Parts: sequence; structure tokens; C-alpha cells
Amino acid sequence: MVKLGVWGSAVGLFIDMISLWNHSIIFPALSKGQIIAFAIWLVCAYAMYLLIPLMFLHKK
Repeated sequence: MVKLGVWGSAVGLFIDMISLWNHSIIFPALSKGQIIAFAIWLVCAYAMYLLIPLMFLHKK
């Protein structure tokens, strides 16, 4: 389950990197502050995506 989380995060981060790199094309209406907030939200989401399976493994 942890291996899937790592691979899923790697693929997701790659896609998010592309969307943030080309934010002016993909998200033309967002301000710089909204782009930064989106990036921070992504970091928190991926941290939870990786930490939750580790917490379940730790409880077993």
C-alpha cells in the first residue's frame, strides 16, 4: 500500500509540476497568490497521501 502511495505521489507531482509550470496557459484567470495557495494545498495533500498509509502500517 505504501508503494502505491509513493508511485501515485510521483505521478501526481509530475502532473502538478507541469500544470504549475504552465499556469498562465492552464489557469489564466488565477492570480499569483492563488497559484501559491494551490501549490501549498498540493504539498499538504501529498503529505497526507503518504503519511496516512504509514500510520496504518505503524498501528499494525
